[in-house]
Amino acid sequence: MSRDISPIWYFLVTIIVILGSVRGILVVGLDFPPGLVYSITAASLIGLAAWGFLKKRLFSTSEFVLLKNLVNFNLFLGIFYTAIELYVGAGLDYSLFYVYLAPYIIFLLFRIPDHYLKFIVIIVTLLISYSVYDNFSESLKGTAGFDYVFAYNSKLRPGLIAMSHTGNIFRAGGYTGSYHDSAHILGMSICFFYIRFLLQKKAMDLAIFLIALKCITLTQSAANIVFVIFTLMAFTFYILLRNQKVSTFLYFIVGGIAIAGLVFRYGDVMSIFLQRIGPEGDWKGMLNKLGLGAFIIASPFLISGHAQIFSSEIIMSEIALVKIMFQFGLINGLALCAILLFPLYYFYKSRLRVEVLPALGPIVFGFLSLIHYGSLFRVTSIFLFFVFYTMCLISLSKINQTAIS
Repeated sequence: MSRDISPIWYFLVTIIVILGSVRGILVVGLDFPPGLVYSITAASLIGLAAWGFLKKRLFSTSEFVLLKNLVNFNLFLGIFYTAIELYVGAGLDYSLFYVYLAPYIIFLLFRIPDHYLKFIVIIVTLLISYSVYDNFSESLKGTAGFDYVFAYNSKLRPGLIAMSHTGNIFRAGGYTGSYHDSAHILGMSICFFYIRFLLQKKAMDLAIFLIALKCITLTQSAANIVFVIFTLMAFTFYILLRNQKVSTFLYFIVGGIAIAGLVFRYGDVMSIFLQRIGPEGDWKGMLNKLGLGAFIIASPFLISGHAQIFSSEIIMSEIALVKIMFQFGLINGLALCAILLFPLYYFYKSRLRVEVLPALGPIVFGFLSLIHYGSLFRVTSIFLFFVFYTMCLISLSKINQTAIS
């Protein structure tokens, strides 16, 4: 595959994408103004996506033509959607950039050597894990520790009034300032490193997986943890069926023993999230506003979108996929889902090669996470998601010997 970007730009793109997920490190570590940091990192990431828009013309194979058409169609719908929002006086919602422009970063990241992409994943995973563990451990140190964590989160989220907790246990968010967002990042990483370990048997992958696994429980984001467990079980079952080698079974057992050891050593800490999926968990909240009456009232918005402008009750649901369909309309919602799941289609077309699975796992997890909160479309997650997405496409293109001009 040809490269038309200089190595210095490889480094710059890598740093920007890393900061997109761990931007809070500049706020709590260097006392930079959060508004300034968030604006600059978001603008820089959108700038990379715009650069990717210019690079998309270089992708001419049939598979990538389909992807380009999907992304271009999504942008066209986005322009139309935004024009209506502005016309009715709703103002410009900058989060729409992450829905309509962010996918173009794929075409830029594809021009970067994949070891840079793996470096992004490793650094983001370790930094988010460290920040979550730091928040949680400090919160256990009494009043002084809790004051430290409150001040920490107040820097990240000015105007913070209270922090979420389970009983007396604080829900750690780390550098993102949100336990849901940090759990989402760790969920994608856990899937990546676990599946890599099963296939490649590298100790480093197992170590990072266990670190991230421990820290995701400290966020107590039950939905993300449940989606991680489901994704890992599905991919484990598939790998064991496809790769019927004794070594694969042995390393699966090694991973299981390592998890058991982690639970034995930190059982009290790691089991906190179980309270979130028990009677104390607000699972009923996910079903709020989803009655038949609400669906009937909101059904016209499946065609028109813009449910939030016209105060549709359905848009208050915690299920992000439902909100997407009613907020953007069915056509736009399905186009967006098609983009998110394109690697899964490409994987099927490529005869289900297991080499692709480590990068495919985070994509499946990311899509499943839309069953609950839409952390996927937060600036801290979406560009990292497209890093995994690009790694998946690179692996598939190597398998299929795809030539890119």
